Amino acid sequence: MIAALAPGAGIAAFAAIASLAALAGCAPGVFEGGIDDGSTGARVAAIERIERTTNRAEIPKVVECLASNDPVVRETAFRCLRNMTGETLGYRPDDPPLKREAAVGRWVEWCRQQGMAPGESS
Repeated sequence: MIAALAPGAGIAAFAAIASLAALAGCAPGVFEGGIDDGSTGARVAAIERIERTTNRAEIPKVVECLASNDPVVRETAFRCLRNMTGETLGYRPDDPPLKREAAVGRWVEWCRQQGMAPGESS
């Protein structure tokens, strides 16, 4: 018998597994790449690296990930931004696309106000 998972539990479980695998150095090559990589594992690992190092210069790249079609990438990016800035700006990773798009716009404006326009990170 398979137990039912709470909404979002699968996303959180995948993110946790991806984090552990990246930290443990499992499966060389699986998480190579960066935040601009197409693979979920590489993007999640890159976002979590940014959060661990508190590299605020990379916040605009994380903001761009809020618009990802991948729910795991969106959830990880949201958690990173919330932890690094203390802000949510009304963004919820599981909101419908139009609500997410409006919230991403608020994050882009927040970046501009901080002197960090998306696309200008190092």
